[in-house]
Amino acid sequence: MFREFCFPAIRERTQHVKRHTKYAFLHSCGNTWPLIEMFIEAGLDGYQSLQTGAGMDIDKLREKFGTKLVWWGGIPVETLVKGTADEVRRDVRRACKIAKRGGVILGPSHSIAYGMPYENFLAMLDEFDRCAWY
Repeated sequence: MFREFCFPAIRERTQHVKRHTKYAFLHSCGNTWPLIEMFIEAGLDGYQSLQTGAGMDIDKLREKFGTKLVWWGGIPVETLVKGTADEVRRDVRRACKIAKRGGVILGPSHSIAYGMPYENFLAMLDEFDRCAWY
């Protein structure tokens, strides 16, 4: 059903965007594993909102699809909101390790969420600063 009803509109919108700019990114929450190949086929260049809690693991996506899309995310927003600063640092280090292979814009799996402790936000930035250089 997605291919029949949604794919044509995504492909058309992507082509329209690319008439005006070089890259087209898609933001979509949830588990979209079954749709990734269609996103690539539609001509999208990047995908944002790798919702870790829904199964969108940046390492597995990169392993299966490589850099056919630029993956934007890698740091689970769930950890940022409910985890400790040490857990945030752990997840940032893991994401940096994956991002260093290329094809990744490192960031939260979603936007900066309401309720995130300020200490976790600072831990994310600090750990990124420590490990992102290569």
